[in-house]
Amino acid sequence: MASDEFRQTQAKWVEKAMASDKYCDAIFIVGKQRKRMYGFRGLLANISPVFEAQFYGSFREASSIREEIEYPTISPNVFECIIRSSMNLDPGINAENVMELIQVSQMLQIPQLQKECAGYLENNLNVDNVLFVLNA
Repeated sequence: MASDEFRQTQAKWVEKAMASDKYCDAIFIVGKQRKRMYGFRGLLANISPVFEAQFYGSFREASSIREEIEYPTISPNVFECIIRSSMNLDPGINAENVMELIQVSQMLQIPQLQKECAGYLENNLNVDNVLFVLNA
């Protein structure tokens, strides 16, 4: 098994790749802010049958690798969680994104991420933060 130090180094490598279109083969325009984000088609398709159909089926995105793909209704914070999950990184579930992440992971058919969100709620939801989480 790899050491913690090596796994941290691997995570830095992946995060560097995520930050630029130099290494990624999927470009997304996400949210109302139209934030430009990057991912890997194969990794995203591996975790979601929706991405698999989009990238390797008969959708327009399957034939054009460098075309920008728009997700205007998903917040960049939540979409980053999806991308990080596809790259075997901690998705970064928190009180601000958990409710939207549940909805988006359901839309993208990623049940394992939905389960992780449910676990987050079980372990972190309490009377002090329930209204914040539900209204975030």
